[in-house]
Amino acid sequence: MPALVGGFKLGPRRLARVGRVRLGTKKIKKRDDGSEVKYPWEASYFVFDDPEVEAVLVSQARASDVVEVDGVAHITALDIIFPLNVIKENAEVVFSLYNSVQKCLCTSRDGITARQTNPDTGEVKEVPCLNESCPKRQASGNKKPECTEMMRMRFIIPSIPPLGVWQLDSGSTWSKGSVLGYMRTLQAEITGGQLAGIRLKLFRRSTMIPNKITKRLEQHWPLSLVANVSYDNYAERLAEARAMTYKPEDVEEFDEAPDETIIPGNGDGELEVDGPPTVDPDTGEIILAGEEPMEAEIVSDPGADQDEPVGEPPVVAPAEPPKPAPVKMVANEQVQAILKLAERTWSDQTTAASSFKTWLGQMFPGVQNVRQLTHDQAGKTIKVLQSNLDRATSVERQAKG
Repeated sequence: MPALVGGFKLGPRRLARVGRVRLGTKKIKKRDDGSEVKYPWEASYFVFDDPEVEAVLVSQARASDVVEVDGVAHITALDIIFPLNVIKENAEVVFSLYNSVQKCLCTSRDGITARQTNPDTGEVKEVPCLNESCPKRQASGNKKPECTEMMRMRFIIPSIPPLGVWQLDSGSTWSKGSVLGYMRTLQAEITGGQLAGIRLKLFRRSTMIPNKITKRLEQHWPLSLVANVSYDNYAERLAEARAMTYKPEDVEEFDEAPDETIIPGNGDGELEVDGPPTVDPDTGEIILAGEEPMEAEIVSDPGADQDEPVGEPPVVAPAEPPKPAPVKMVANEQVQAILKLAERTWSDQTTAASSFKTWLGQMFPGVQNVRQLTHDQAGKTIKVLQSNLDRATSVERQAKG
């Protein structure tokens, strides 16, 4: 029975959409004729329309979740909770086709039916979705598909008022695979079906991704998701989550207007590939489809298989603790080799230095300069950079036939 207040029937509860979280910004480029054109640019951090919101988040965040760009601090990780228990109601995947003025002409939420909009009359009709067989979904040469796949997320950021849902759009296949895959694992194997109310951390992780067209590795920042709870307080947090009572009709619908900071047909800067990346945990290398990580050579102890003599063990005087060997730092030849490989890996001269610095810091936390590397770290850096370039070259050769 509808709730009544002062004789008036109340409408349905509503968890309103309070804003968007973006993965990039719009930059201005001057053409040769002097005119200016705006283009989407992928950021390494989350972007908010209101700088005060970002300032609050930065003030609350750990140092490791903040990055400084051009003297301004930005947030790279968000503490979030989903309002609903069904995955697709928190993160839906849609096919969308927009015209040159960013008006949605066709969209499908299930790949079976689609809503087509006449751009002249505004008339909307339901038609069968051809999915992958649709001509608009096909790429032609270097031209990307006109109809692109988009993941729309909606979530609550508990530390930011007012209470409502934030929307984030991503066209990245890597982000989609990582986020949706973790949501399925969390719900099926950890929380016993609970998804709403679980404290989660949504963050961006630097990843070298092979460009399908140029075959070069490019640095991007796809999304990742992880439960932001410890084993000690897991039961308590799960009980809190189950106390949430939101229903789908309580939450405002997704905003179908496009996020113009998303690179059209190319997600949040990432070239679409089949599924999330596989990373060698030892070297940090990205393993392309069909390849396996190289195994380290195992050197056996030549005396390990021999039988030990039976009897009382000999009395051995306690050995003095070994003195720590001096740390051998990077050699000049290694520095030159690393810089040459980095120049080949990051071809964009305007961002190469900052991209390489970020990558190096993630390989070896605390390292900001090549000269700070040890001899062993430098050797590993050379191995990873060279291996990545070799893989990119191999992919390029296969593409050329």
